[in-house]
Amino acid sequence: MIVMISLKKTLEVQTSSYKNKNMLKYVKTELKRMGASYYQDKRGSIYATKGIGESYGCVVAHTDTVHRIVPRKSFKIYTEKNIMFSIDTRDWTRTGIGGDDKVGVYVALRMMEELDVLKAAFFVDEEVGCLGSGDADLKFFGDVRLCMQADRKGFREITNSIHMTEMYGDVFANDIEPVLKKWNVVEVDGGMTDVCTLAEKIDNIPMFNAACGYYKPHTGDEYVDVSEVEDTYLFMKEVMVCTDGVDYGKEYKREAYSYSNNWANWGSTRDLTPPKKGSQKTVWTTNRNWKIAEPKAEVCPSCHTENLHRDWREDYICHSCGYYGSKDHYTS
Repeated sequence: MIVMISLKKTLEVQTSSYKNKNMLKYVKTELKRMGASYYQDKRGSIYATKGIGESYGCVVAHTDTVHRIVPRKSFKIYTEKNIMFSIDTRDWTRTGIGGDDKVGVYVALRMMEELDVLKAAFFVDEEVGCLGSGDADLKFFGDVRLCMQADRKGFREITNSIHMTEMYGDVFANDIEPVLKKWNVVEVDGGMTDVCTLAEKIDNIPMFNAACGYYKPHTGDEYVDVSEVEDTYLFMKEVMVCTDGVDYGKEYKREAYSYSNNWANWGSTRDLTPPKKGSQKTVWTTNRNWKIAEPKAEVCPSCHTENLHRDWREDYICHSCGYYGSKDHYTS
């Protein structure tokens, strides 16, 4: 198959919160070319369907970035080895390339292009409070069996929980375990994004957010690792294919957790505490638990209790109030 979707072309589309029209136009043009049907809701979010099936896998992305829009003729993308970055040629300074979440848009469109049966949703204004997914048309997801997103910095991670919300259960976890091992992907706790907003409304669909090869999001120095984007796409496609036809909704209902001081025991059958970087040897146990030590607690800037815990990414979450972030910026 000749892949028509271009990562560089997708990254060249400039978009910002409340100013999604360029990306929405680009997405609709590509969907028309593929022969996919789509509609938009009152906010402008796009819901696309390709093919006919009893159930659908679904990929979601958000169409805004946090970056200012540079005049088109001054926004240039350069590639050095596997790294893509952008320059404002008016003063030859770095400007954010918008991998968060143009990479996710690229992944969703490419999977829509390569698979015969698929759904995709492109939500507006995630960066200002998940406004698009917060007003999502839930009927669109009535026949969806799996929902995934590529909207996380880094590589080789998926979120099995976000803000103390379980993203999928044991049956799905066991089904994708061989794929995780093959691609050396680990499960971690993540930050707010569209799949978390959807998970709070839909309790019977496995979901996750994947780290997809962009770095330094929300800064002018943001860049994209092309090889990592490619590997992330292939991993997500393999997950989609290996779960084809499995109706997880018949036996799964998402667990809702309360904020408690016992971080590693929310009532789930699995310990969802994230592993340390490079600790793949301790990732898998017979009951899918992580074997790591609890990090030293710090004082939470929100509730001021000494219950803030950091992981190897320097992301932190308060085990008392659920406050989540990083030392530099908010992380999806």
